[in-house]
Amino acid sequence: MTNLSPSLSTTNDSPSLADVLDRIPSIPGSSQARQNMASAIRTLAKVLDRDPCQIPLYAPSYRQLITEASPGAIVLSASRWRNVRSDVNRAIRRSGLSVATPRALLPLTCEWETLVERLSTRTDRHLVRRFGRFCSGLQRQPDNVEGTLVDSYLEDLRLKQLARDPEQSVRAILRVWNGKIAGALLPSAH
Repeated sequence: MTNLSPSLSTTNDSPSLADVLDRIPSIPGSSQARQNMASAIRTLAKVLDRDPCQIPLYAPSYRQLITEASPGAIVLSASRWRNVRSDVNRAIRRSGLSVATPRALLPLTCEWETLVERLSTRTDRHLVRRFGRFCSGLQRQPDNVEGTLVDSYLEDLRLKQLARDPEQSVRAILRVWNGKIAGALLPSAH
């Protein structure tokens, strides 16, 4: 495999997966969990044919690398590849090096919590809770959601979150919002 464009390389002052790997011994949890995270980082580096110091934590570059990865090149099953990505993302979050504000730390306002609890499926609640935390962080209530706020959410996902497909995440929240919330839960919404 050839390396991707040099523009994806990290600079000396931006964190990389090597920095995450260095922090794994100090991450709280079981030694097995730490071993899994370290192994996942090394496996990802093999798949990408790069040293961990060449894998940036800058979300757009990281996402591009993952999208263009060929896990079959080192004979990884689809389930192992999902586990690798999950463990690497967990290591990034737990290392404290991610630029993303941990959404779980942002509380929902009462209005958002009420809205989330009214949804019938776990998936819908998860999507709206995540969007609600973003909105709550901006002090925006459910009755004050409009297109520019959704655009800001998409930009936040693109730049800070490790979401594989930010556009798909936004389409999913829009499906729930337009299909179940705008008309049924927020009758005054347009």
